[in-house]
Amino acid sequence: MDMTNLLNASRVPKDEQVQVVKVQLTDVARTWWLAEEERLEPPIAWEQFMDSFYERFFPKTARRKMEQQFINLQQGSRSINEYAAEFLRLDQFCFIHGGRGGRPG
Repeated sequence: MDMTNLLNASRVPKDEQVQVVKVQLTDVARTWWLAEEERLEPPIAWEQFMDSFYERFFPKTARRKMEQQFINLQQGSRSINEYAAEFLRLDQFCFIHGGRGGRPG
């Protein structure tokens, strides 16, 4: 997830990352997180937050579809830049090799 890169680049300490992101959540995501926060035992690590987030807002069927798109990805008539952008987009959701955002499926 790009948010992880942003938090790291901003040098937000690991033990404060969930709190920083929490204030950005709105509507359904905020309501979900407040309930999830009650359920989870503190301190809540960033990885634990991301696992819960993916489970709730990115269904397994969608994850599997993105994974298959990653496996089938070919440059074809795309430019190198277009291909690289698609590779990086799909790699965030690639669970078969633990891509950049790879969460267990």
